[in-house]
Amino acid sequence: MLKSNGSGLDIEGLQEFLFVFGRDKKLEGVILTMRKERLRAVAELLRTKYTPAHEDLPFVGDASATYHMGESLARIEAPHLSSSMNVLYLTHRLQAAYDSGSALEEAEHRRRQAEKF
Repeated sequence: MLKSNGSGLDIEGLQEFLFVFGRDKKLEGVILTMRKERLRAVAELLRTKYTPAHEDLPFVGDASATYHMGESLARIEAPHLSSSMNVLYLTHRLQAAYDSGSALEEAEHRRRQAEKF
């Protein structure tokens, strides 16, 4: 992984970015942390380059959207009470690895909780 504050990239509202590399040292994802005020503008831009799969962009509450193009996807995650949002560009392979890791963590959490009873 490679992390930076994004200065010099000239992306409006960018606070930080993270490049995620796979085991083969190829770029698998980019995570941009941006000011949440850019939510609608970013969604509009992604809509022009990617096919929308899901958009839930309320004025109040958690906002999220997913867009697909070929072997990659773009996702917006904007928590309700946060001033920042994440814009993720991921390969489907990285997304699948993240999803399976999250499922394993959840199963382990449930197992630990069950042991306490």
